[in-house]
Amino acid sequence: MNCLKARLGKTKDEGPLSTLPKVMNGSQEKALVKELAKKGYNSRMEEIRKKEYPHMKGSIYLDHAGTTIYSRTLIDTYHSSLSTNLYGNPHSSNPSSALSSKAIAKTRKQVLAFFNADPEEYDIVFTSNATQALKLVADGFAGHQGGWDYRLHWDAHTSLVGVRALADGYEYSEDDEAVEEWLVKEKEGVPKSCCKPKELVERQSCCQPKVVVKKHSCYKPQVVETPSCCKPNVPMVEQDSCCSTKKEVLQNSPSASCCAEKAPGAEKAEETILSCCSSDTASTACSSKNDAPMHTEKAAFCEFVEPSSTDTAAPEVLYCFPEEQAARFDPPKTQRLGLFAWPAQSNFSGRRLPTSEWCRSLRKNKPFWYSLVDAASYAMTSPIDVSEMQPDFMAISFYKIFGYPDLGGLIIRKSSSRLLRSKKFFGGGTIAGLLISENWHDKKGNPAFAHQFLEDGTLPFHSILALSHALDSHNRILGPMKSISSHTNALVCWLYDTLSDLKHPAKPNAPLLQIYTPRPTDPTKQGAIIMFNVLSPLGELIPFTSIELDAIPYNLHLRAGRHCNLGGVQKYLDFSTAALKDAFKRGLRCNGFMEIRVEGRVIGAVRVSLGGMTTVKDCLGLVRFLRGVYALGDGCQRALEMAKTEEGRAPKGCCG
Repeated sequence: MNCLKARLGKTKDEGPLSTLPKVMNGSQEKALVKELAKKGYNSRMEEIRKKEYPHMKGSIYLDHAGTTIYSRTLIDTYHSSLSTNLYGNPHSSNPSSALSSKAIAKTRKQVLAFFNADPEEYDIVFTSNATQALKLVADGFAGHQGGWDYRLHWDAHTSLVGVRALADGYEYSEDDEAVEEWLVKEKEGVPKSCCKPKELVERQSCCQPKVVVKKHSCYKPQVVETPSCCKPNVPMVEQDSCCSTKKEVLQNSPSASCCAEKAPGAEKAEETILSCCSSDTASTACSSKNDAPMHTEKAAFCEFVEPSSTDTAAPEVLYCFPEEQAARFDPPKTQRLGLFAWPAQSNFSGRRLPTSEWCRSLRKNKPFWYSLVDAASYAMTSPIDVSEMQPDFMAISFYKIFGYPDLGGLIIRKSSSRLLRSKKFFGGGTIAGLLISENWHDKKGNPAFAHQFLEDGTLPFHSILALSHALDSHNRILGPMKSISSHTNALVCWLYDTLSDLKHPAKPNAPLLQIYTPRPTDPTKQGAIIMFNVLSPLGELIPFTSIELDAIPYNLHLRAGRHCNLGGVQKYLDFSTAALKDAFKRGLRCNGFMEIRVEGRVIGAVRVSLGGMTTVKDCLGLVRFLRGVYALGDGCQRALEMAKTEEGRAPKGCCG
């Protein structure tokens, strides 16, 4: 593309960008790096890029929301592991199979630790991508006998929208305010909090004194009266009992009496204690398994926030579900369920939603509603604390975080995992038995360990091995996700301000860009994404398709289109539903080759997204391209002339 005159000046060889005038000289660039380093920018990134990302040389890569870039160390260590070890199918029992199974188990622990998800509370299911993770949840709810409703936040990826196809009822929330209004109204029979600070509560409550309450445990009044007889964190049949054996309990509390129930495979009843009660209530309170405090239908449930490491106060009890609501975690087959889904970060604009607050409010106010969080875009550059967010289900994409392998995952709250056992389809490795002559099968595994009954077929064990190396190398090279968040936030704030200041020289008050993203001053509310369109000196929108095509000769990697988020298109570009319906009738299609205009405007925008290895040079390269081609060059004129003769050829990934 020879769209610029030689008069613009050519500098020393810098690749295709050398035909465009520089934005700043070397001294100014060094000063900028120094200034941004004070705000979190990794000033060693150029050096790291040369060593760990040599394959990025000569490229300006700003599509990290699509996928980030893998490191050389990751590929080298993965290659070494494959070259020196024999990995077999994990469904076998031979040594090579055992080695694969060990690697998978190790990676599960690494992933949960990476997202600060307590393995006692959460499980990870490996999937091909985030979309498959979302579909697993939809399939589980679709199999529920009582039916289910689906509510969606407007600013959602297409894959999150697709869940509605399996729901019995569907609604959407147009904005955050609509979500919060829905969350607090119609509390569906939830009574006032049963917890009182610094004292025992009423006998119908599930709570002990604040200092005694155990995280996500169930209590009956009998246990409240004599908590000294219980030992915490001892597993038993599909539950978490507070006792170990009858003998051990009696040694700890001679006045206590325990109720036992023989479990499958147990030699003696004492091996599966279900509850412990004071001796004077044992005869009536623990007469059967159905009356045990840990039994779901008869139990109650407490949620609380643990104090910080420096806080000496007891945990603050947030809410106690009475007995009739404890069934949320094992709902009756005829109970109608609800699933509320939203993105932790919009893949269109980078705006971040109040995930922790919504998860908490949903659990408090709507007992039979469950949270589904799409964290694929959010996890790209920010740490995720699952133990703080407390979602029921969270979809993630590992290639957006590490570049490789091409895997996704579903983080599942164990107390909600049994909901997905209603999934109809099953494959090898997820069942305990079946009959060919009869339509019968038995799902494999403990309901609390969702991966045992959701990972159909042979796992991509080689890819999971690569993920283990990715987790290790990513931290060594770029540091913790908190550092990556600071790095990208420092860059995106500077880039946003610089792009906002770009003007047309012939008309100094005419902005070069229309930016749809708010200024990313607060990283809790805005990620490292900027969405924009280019304007002519007269304020005409330049087709986004032209921008992406013009960028190719400069080896500039960005994305243009609707980004699989039609809700974002409507919200940020201000298109009505009627206008979009008309455009689709006229031929608008994702991945189509012809772009349709509505009211003289194309339906889409240009997105640049930063990652952990983005540099100041990358950002300067983008500014240099936009300024040189569209402000100083004839890019706007060419694009508008083309638009007069044809609708405009759309890039293949216009909706990706």
